[in-house]
Amino acid sequence: MPDLGDARVGEPDARKGITGRIPVPAVRSALRLLQRRERWLLGLAAGVQMSLSLLDLLGIALVGMVAAVAVSGVQDTALPGWLTPILETIGLEGLTRSQLLDS
Repeated sequence: MPDLGDARVGEPDARKGITGRIPVPAVRSALRLLQRRERWLLGLAAGVQMSLSLLDLLGIALVGMVAAVAVSGVQDTALPGWLTPILETIGLEGLTRSQLLDS
């Protein structure tokens, strides 16, 4: 069993940052066990997963925008201040609330 010194399991050293929480040498040696093609596929799978997560986040943001437009229409109030620059950026600033919800 390797000598861990005074390090306690489950208590990362805050001075080491992220490397105190992730055993980088162990991850490297585990990746070396994979063949080159398998490492490439693992990287591809990780990239696809990150891309899908970003698309999921974008979808949640779009649902929030639709909800904000719908609530402002029901309450007969102005659009939220954070939404107006986004609508201007994507070229939808000239549409009414009902047109925004129909499109």
